[in-house]
Amino acid sequence: MFTKTTLSKVISVAVAVLLVLSGYFFYLDQTQKQSQIRDQGLNSNAFKDGKILDLEVVEVADSAQERARGLMYRLELCEKCGMLFVFQYPEQLSFWMRNTYIPLDIIFLDENGKITKINANTEPKNEEILYDSRSPAMYALEVNAGYSKANNIQDGDLINLNELLNNAKPYQF
Repeated sequence: MFTKTTLSKVISVAVAVLLVLSGYFFYLDQTQKQSQIRDQGLNSNAFKDGKILDLEVVEVADSAQERARGLMYRLELCEKCGMLFVFQYPEQLSFWMRNTYIPLDIIFLDENGKITKINANTEPKNEEILYDSRSPAMYALEVNAGYSKANNIQDGDLINLNELLNNAKPYQF
């Protein structure tokens, strides 16, 4: 028969093991997501020849839920941070600034990493303006307002997505 102390220790160990296992499986899931993004063609030479962006952290939003929430409800974004929205195939994209408190530059890129349109200095919390990609895009990169101008990034530029993803981390709610 177990004593209360022994039973308490067994339960504590079991909870600790479950926490470690859940952390491990979360890590595997995030690693698999990154691999899936890279498998969408990011290892082609077209992605290696573009401009290298000066970003230290890039969160990846590649599920419908992550893309829908984006940077909503965040009060700040570090100077060299951004969020890369990844879609399954190129399509006409549009974003709004609902519940987004940070002014942003939204950079739309096609499947080859070419910028289709930059929407600079978006208006926070505005639900009426839709910021569109102009033509089919597969990626959208949100960075702080003014980043594009400060880094001489223009429509038509080719971006090195491989290098960008070297700084990728899982989406943070």
